[in-house]
Amino acid sequence: MQIEVSKSELAEALRALGKLVCRTSPVEGYRSLRIEGKENKIEFQTVGLDEAITYMIPAEGIEAFCAVVNFDEFRTIVRSSRNKSVLFEYEPGRFGVDHCMMRTLDVEWPAERVETGDCEVAELSYGFVDFLAALAPPQNFP
Repeated sequence: MQIEVSKSELAEALRALGKLVCRTSPVEGYRSLRIEGKENKIEFQTVGLDEAITYMIPAEGIEAFCAVVNFDEFRTIVRSSRNKSVLFEYEPGRFGVDHCMMRTLDVEWPAERVETGDCEVAELSYGFVDFLAALAPPQNFP
């Protein structure tokens, strides 16, 4: 199965999702990205101890799949892509990003322990992450 996604939209999603990734965590799930295809959409999710962020991108005619990959490795491959759209390929045990095959991780996804309660889903306008980044630029600590 092959899926094509806009690189600029994916880059925006990864900026938001990366805020929750804990690169120093001993729990592999907190350093990972869950990619799930279902019901004509692809969902990208990262989790922390008490919260989860999910970014959804519409995708027509998608077959159901779920893969967990290392967040930093995935982001590096997406950033190095020279195309305007990124091509995903999925097969059990492997997830391809622009013809670079990544090993999927066999981890218990921490999101199952996150209580969602009665939260609402809000669609953010395109460019919202850039707007937030402009308001709170990254700090350079010595």
